[in-house]
Formats: sequence, structure tokens, C-alpha cells
Amino acid sequence: MASPKTILKQLALPIFLNLGLLAYLLLFHPGSWWWLPADPPAVTDLPAKVVQFVQFVALAYLIARVIWFIHGRAQSQADRRVVPKLALHIIVILIYVVLALAGMNYVFKQPLETFLAATGVLGFVVGLALRGLVSDLFCGIALALDSSIQSGDWLQFQHKGRDYKAQFIEFNWRLTALVDGDGIGILIPNSEFSMVTVVNLTRPTNVAWHSAKVQLDISVDQERVLSVLQNAANKAVSDGIINASPAPTARISAINDGLITFTTAFTLAPEKFNLTPINHLLKNSLKFLKVAGISVVSINHQSQVIQQDHEASPESSEQVEARARARAISMLPFFFFLSPDELKLIGEMTVSSKVGKSAAIFKAGEAGESMFVVLEGGFEVLIEVEGKSQVVASLWPGDFFGEMSLFTGAPRSATIVARDNSIVLEIAKETVAGLFQRNPSFAETVAGVIDARLAANAAKIDASKNANQTIAEAPKSILGAIKSFFKL
Repeated sequence: MASPKTILKQLALPIFLNLGLLAYLLLFHPGSWWWLPADPPAVTDLPAKVVQFVQFVALAYLIARVIWFIHGRAQSQADRRVVPKLALHIIVILIYVVLALAGMNYVFKQPLETFLAATGVLGFVVGLALRGLVSDLFCGIALALDSSIQSGDWLQFQHKGRDYKAQFIEFNWRLTALVDGDGIGILIPNSEFSMVTVVNLTRPTNVAWHSAKVQLDISVDQERVLSVLQNAANKAVSDGIINASPAPTARISAINDGLITFTTAFTLAPEKFNLTPINHLLKNSLKFLKVAGISVVSINHQSQVIQQDHEASPESSEQVEARARARAISMLPFFFFLSPDELKLIGEMTVSSKVGKSAAIFKAGEAGESMFVVLEGGFEVLIEVEGKSQVVASLWPGDFFGEMSLFTGAPRSATIVARDNSIVLEIAKETVAGLFQRNPSFAETVAGVIDARLAANAAKIDASKNANQTIAEAPKSILGAIKSFFKL
């Protein structure tokens, strides 16, 4: 509720203007007010007639200010529907026109038919000369009266071959005003905007569906691919990039020319849409598919396509799986420098295994001499805090764990539990022992990576000073521990 002080501040000028005109007529021309009896004394003084006519205009001004004051108050209340500004402009102009014509008729005794005829002819001439502007005006009026688009709504449409996703601001006399996600203003003539097919992303629900598509050879295991893509979408939800509800889903959407199109559908609030969620989900999908050893033909969103090499392999299934393991290993920072032959050898020496949902792959404090790479699914990292297990990290395809046990023989520092049905790749001590013999600098590389990992995880490991941790203390010298463990 507006205070009297606020109302007076907003309406002071038109109120004082009307009172001033009234005072002038009261003092100098008593009985010449236009709201007096129908046949007031004739006023022959031109200044008095002008003041009488200005009274009509001043009254229109006061009414207009009251209308805009009410509109401003309604705008400040989010739950109330606001009349479009263009409609208010038209109403205000009509008020001015009606009162001005009334003043001409009352004060100067001019018949209204003369003015209407003159304005009709003038309007016809102006309409012919300004057809485009007139078309924009009336299209703007029609659009403003349509309640399906409100200020603040996010719209998706195509105009002159270009796709737009922008927030609607208002319809003005000639242009439709919008702002895109980067804050760039967009102005489109009303007549052109009225011909566009518009998708309102804000109504009836404030979420919009989007999709990312991946094309794979028809020979792939469809259920496995769907599981990998669903996991990539779950990772995007966990990172807060896309909405958790409605939940994202992965499905088969098409089969053409020997290719299967897999589509991941997800939702975003319209105001949060930009290329970041799309890129994040595509990167997750591509990474998880590579880690799982699934060859990608193309990955795209709408018209954007990133081509990938399609490997039609005549190899046996064992060789294909070994090559996929080698590819996953090559993505680990410990093994970046290895040659293709060395990666191939490690791929042949390692094994992958399935882990059921909620199963612990190992527990804190247990002895171990191997590390693991997540190929599919996911895991939770748990430590003991005041006698209770606490999740301190989530692991996704491409992540690894257990490297301290593999390279230094340290006990397991945390408990690792499968979040879903998962597949892991295990790298044993015997697999990497030969690398230290053939590459003397390998120990220093591994030590550097482990030092960086320990520094990055320090906050998670020290989450609580009162934690009853079973986490083993890191050796003072990682390099010394590696050399001692492998007898270098």
C-alpha cells in the first residue's frame, strides 16, 4: 500500500497544475469553469478560453499520471498481472484526444465533425506514407493484448534463418525488445515478430527440455551405451549443471544407415540456458564412452557436430577389450608419457571386473598392492567421522583410486563403495614393476603426480579435526617410498 507521501510525490505536478488553473479562473474569470452549468456566461477573453482549454489537457495529464502510478505499483507486485506498456500508451493517448476534442467543442464551440473529418483524411495520408510503421504499431497492439507472452518470459524462435533464445522485455510502438543470455539486446519489428513461431520456455512450466545426441555403430551393446550416457547425465546433475527434476533420461531415438542415435534429454530453467550445460554433458558423454572403450561416430547438439574417428576393427574381442583398457590407462596422469607399445602391454596385463551396487571394493586400513580405474558406473569415497561413515568424494568414469597402495604399498586410506553397478580396471604391482626398470624417471613422475593429488585432497581428508580417521599418514618422501617398495 503506497503511503500518502509517495502518492503526493508522484502526482504533485499534475495536481498543482490543475489547482493553479482553477485558481486563475476563480480569481479572474468567476463562473467560467468548464464543469459549471451547461450554459455558462460567454467568455470572450482569449486568455481565459486558452486557460479553459488547457484545463481539459491538464485533466488528461492528471488521469495519465494516475494510470502510470497504478501501473508502477502493480509492477512491483510479482503475483499480479501487469497491463502491457503499449496498451497503456494507447489508453493515455485516447484520453488526451478525447479531452482535447471535448475542450475544442466546449471552449471554442467547434463541431466535432470538422475535427474528425480532418483527422480522418490526415490519418489516411499518413497511413499510406508510413505503411510499415502503421503495421508495426497495430501488430504491437495485437501482441501486447495477447496474454501468452509476458515480460520476463524466455522465448525460443527463429528469425531470418537465425535461432534465438532470449528473454522478452516488452512490445513498444514499433519494436519487440528482448535480451539474450549474454545480455545482448535484440530488437525485431513487431510486424516481423508477429509472423514468427515462438516457443515460450517459461510457460506453463518454468523448465525447458534440451537434448544431446550421440551416433554409434549399430553393433554396439545398446543397453551398455544407455547406461554410460545415463551416468554422464547423472554426473552433470551432481555437478549442478542440469536439473535433477525432471530427471534426465537416455534413450534410443533413431536408427538410420547402420547407425543408432542415442538421445539424452534433460531440463534447464530457461534463464540458465547457455552453451555451458550442453558442452558439459557432451564432454561427459564423450569421456565416459572413451573410458568404456566404445567408439563414437559423431556427437552433436542440434546442428553442431563433432566428428570422431570410427574404427571398424577386425580384431578379436579380447584384443578389442585390451585396446580399450590401454586407452583408459593412457588417460591417467601417471602414464601420459608411455609409448603406444607400452600402453598396449599394460592393457594386455590388466583385467576389468564388475562390482555390484553398494558393494565395497576395499575398506580403509586393508592392505593392497593395486589401483583401480572406473570404467563404468561410479563409486563413493567414505571415511570414518566420529564412528560414522561419511562420503567425502564421488568417483566417475575416468577417475582412479588406490594409487598409494600400488606405488608405495600403503594401506587403503578410505572405503570405496559402488554407487551403481559398475566396472573397474585393476592395475597390479607386477604390471608396472617393469616400467620402473625400463624408465628410471618413471618414479619421479609418479611421485610428482601423487604429491599433487595429496595436496588437492587435503581438504577432503581433513574434513573434520575430530574424525576417527583410519587414513594412513602419507610417507614423508613419496619418491623414497616408491623406490623402497619396488626395490629400485
